[in-house]
Amino acid sequence: MPTAVRSSLAPLDLLIPRPRACRLVGPSALAAAPLRAFARAHGLDSGAWVGHADELGLLHERDSALAAGGYRLSVPPAERSRVTLAASDDEGFRNARATLVQLARACFGPESGSTRDVLPACEIEDASALPIRGVMLDVSRLRVPTMTHLLGAIDQLALLKFNHVQLYIEHAFRYRGHEVISDGVSPVTPDELRRIDDHCRARGLTLAANQNCFGHMHRWLACERYADLAETHGQWYFQDMHRLGAFSLCPTDPRCLALVEDLVSQQLACVSSHLINVGCDETYDVGQGRSRDAVERHGRAHVYGSFVAQVCQRVIASGARPLFWADIALEHPEALDLLPDEAIALAWSYEPSAAFAQWCRTCRARGHETWVCPGTSSWRSITGRTSERRGNIARAVCEGLESGASGMLVCDWGDAGHLQQWPIGLHALAHAADAAWTGKPERDISRAESLQVFGDASLQVGSWLDAVGDADVDLRRAMATPPPGAVKLHNATVLFTSLWPAREGYVIPDDEAKWRATRERLAALADALPGDLSPLLRDQLEHTLRFATFAALVGEAQARGLRLPATWPADLDLVARDHVRLWHATSRPGGLAESASTFEILRTRLLARGR
Repeated sequence: MPTAVRSSLAPLDLLIPRPRACRLVGPSALAAAPLRAFARAHGLDSGAWVGHADELGLLHERDSALAAGGYRLSVPPAERSRVTLAASDDEGFRNARATLVQLARACFGPESGSTRDVLPACEIEDASALPIRGVMLDVSRLRVPTMTHLLGAIDQLALLKFNHVQLYIEHAFRYRGHEVISDGVSPVTPDELRRIDDHCRARGLTLAANQNCFGHMHRWLACERYADLAETHGQWYFQDMHRLGAFSLCPTDPRCLALVEDLVSQQLACVSSHLINVGCDETYDVGQGRSRDAVERHGRAHVYGSFVAQVCQRVIASGARPLFWADIALEHPEALDLLPDEAIALAWSYEPSAAFAQWCRTCRARGHETWVCPGTSSWRSITGRTSERRGNIARAVCEGLESGASGMLVCDWGDAGHLQQWPIGLHALAHAADAAWTGKPERDISRAESLQVFGDASLQVGSWLDAVGDADVDLRRAMATPPPGAVKLHNATVLFTSLWPAREGYVIPDDEAKWRATRERLAALADALPGDLSPLLRDQLEHTLRFATFAALVGEAQARGLRLPATWPADLDLVARDHVRLWHATSRPGGLAESASTFEILRTRLLARGR
């Protein structure tokens, strides 16, 4: 932790999520340093905190009147008194301890409102707006976190009062009998998944298994052993985009269900929750290959829904409960009627325009528990997308609460090589945590986040990250209303899209003023980067700025028909080298070569343009 919190804010103002009811009595006589030291050593491990409650001066009291997951925290002013944590369940005690640890962090130093390093005497009573507050981390877009990084990330999520975690799996799990799929990937092993499950449970988080069981199976179907399970290896259309090659399992081939049942059973054996996300999203190729006749006879909704229903039934027969991405079913709501009532619908979209209320009503009217699923907007961005992410999460929380959603699962994807740095996604997760807990997504959490998430005593890095995420916001707004015939930009920044367009049809704005404003913002942010950051965090954020600045220079040259900057090859080399170097700080080696090749593809394209 830093040596001083340089702020006149009271410690209660530096809590995230912000409690709904808190009263500051004054300084106590209870030292905060032992709590900080214990939290550094044990995180929020429930067994450790309960086992050392006496020496830490803690008293746990059961109070059945408190809401599930809610708590009351009392820090007395008197010396030799105990801090009282009251809750009706174990989750409530965990949430109370998270607040206590944050209080201890916030009162560190002479400028925290006290002349001594003691807890503030206070009364806090709190409960969450949404009962389930989850995070899904993508480990299948090349970047598989090291166990050290992953367990540390879980500790951060616990401190933010998330209570559900998933690791998105396509091929990055070491399945027995299917080892060829994960060779060279550095996959999560069964023993590691069990260890992750233990780590989550000790901190009050539920780990759900996760295996996409229908679409997004291209890495499986590219393998000769599984190739004949594909819907098609030919041409097909992903919405209105032309695609070539295998993507989804063929829903009319019974061998596909046998494969799915094997994969599901192996993952469920490693988690204690008896929950599994079976995916089944974006299966647009269904009906364009081997299942074409069945779709023509019975309709796409029936063919899709029947296959997903059989997947869900096999999960239920094993004693578990399925979750599924609801995008295809929401396009064909009659498919929802084919699914077992136990299946939880995950309604997702990552733009501020997402119709979460409508989707919740549709799914719940057909008997399905529903979670809203916004995104961190970190992928295909370099910097994140602050405005769109704020609008997306705000709509998910507000409409989810209004429409009876029982949870929120915020998704942090890694499309296009997982090129973004972890702090970009973590910054968004902090916003999502506060929004889902308080039900007030508009609240400014930047100073609390700076301290509690990033250890920044200056309390500046949260607002700095917000500014980085809107560096090219003027350009994004222009591409949100493109000229006739052009493609609207979504799920990406203009900076990223200038280098790696996801598809044809984009028209990158050639407005000199907008590009100049973007470059000026990035230059100002380089000068304003907070100084009191950990070495790794500073390294990651400096790389993010260099990467974004390179994208701005090259993107403007391409959009306006200018010559590329003379330094572009050296600049690209530096960005690529730093990507590789920083990858090793948080991620396993499998997938790195493929991710790094993204920069070589860009180099080839830029060289061709310069001829």
